[in-house]
Amino acid sequence: MKIKHTLKKDIRIFISAIMLVFAIPFQSIGQDNINHKDIIIYVSCVEELGDGSYLAHFGYDNPNDYVVNVAKKSSYIRFNYDKSKRFVMNNFQPGVYEKVFSHEFNSDDQVDWTVIPSNYSERTVTANSSSDPCYVELNIIPGYDPPAGGKVYSIIGAELNQLFEFYDEDPAGFSEVTDMIFQIRGAGTAAEVLIEVIAVEEHYPAMMTLLTGLGFDVLSENSGVKQAIGWVKISDLLTLNEYFADMRYARPRYPGVSNYTVLATGLVKSEGDFVMHSDFARLGYDVDGTGIKIGV
Repeated sequence: MKIKHTLKKDIRIFISAIMLVFAIPFQSIGQDNINHKDIIIYVSCVEELGDGSYLAHFGYDNPNDYVVNVAKKSSYIRFNYDKSKRFVMNNFQPGVYEKVFSHEFNSDDQVDWTVIPSNYSERTVTANSSSDPCYVELNIIPGYDPPAGGKVYSIIGAELNQLFEFYDEDPAGFSEVTDMIFQIRGAGTAAEVLIEVIAVEEHYPAMMTLLTGLGFDVLSENSGVKQAIGWVKISDLLTLNEYFADMRYARPRYPGVSNYTVLATGLVKSEGDFVMHSDFARLGYDVDGTGIKIGV
């Protein structure tokens, strides 16, 4: 009986030892990863390719400051109506990454990305035709050649500086007309551009004296805000840079832009017509002012 009791005791000790051997590494792993944060996987966007085809783009966020690796077969996508499987990236760099890989699918199909970290907490995201669409990158067309670096620090700024350079290539042959940036009148060496100028504090009279000597054709003045609007020869634009002691800056007087084109219903064609809807009234009654005179 004593031998049997001793054997049972030895078995218990052996089992305890085995449990201790396995417990130590797991506890150590737990201590090493106490501050570990879960990786977030997501669908970056879905791009429509046409003909019922889509392209799914996937991304991830690794909030840790170290690379997280998962087993090669623990990161995969399922597609082709869940009949096909492909292993994808399994190394996750610290930070947020968009469109790390992509996969094409049909409109009635979907793509599932599954990642199984070391703690076996499976994560899956799904891309289908209803997922957030990818936005098309638009080219911004400034209407003039912007300077290198995008900035200049002269009085007349980038737009007027580029206008002068274009004019200076062939002053006599200059024939540009008003567009979405510049309001221009005349042609050749007589061409002028409409500008807005702002004076340095307390220097408005001095600025206007300089501009008058330059042949500045004033359309409006507002000394309260140190502003003047008028026409200046394009050939004289660089001269304005010399007025830095009295002038804060000069910019093109940009023309108004609307999303509506006023129809020509007589001699009058303006945005005022659009605001008051008088153009609609003339069209409705089929009148254009022909033969009508008014006195003011």
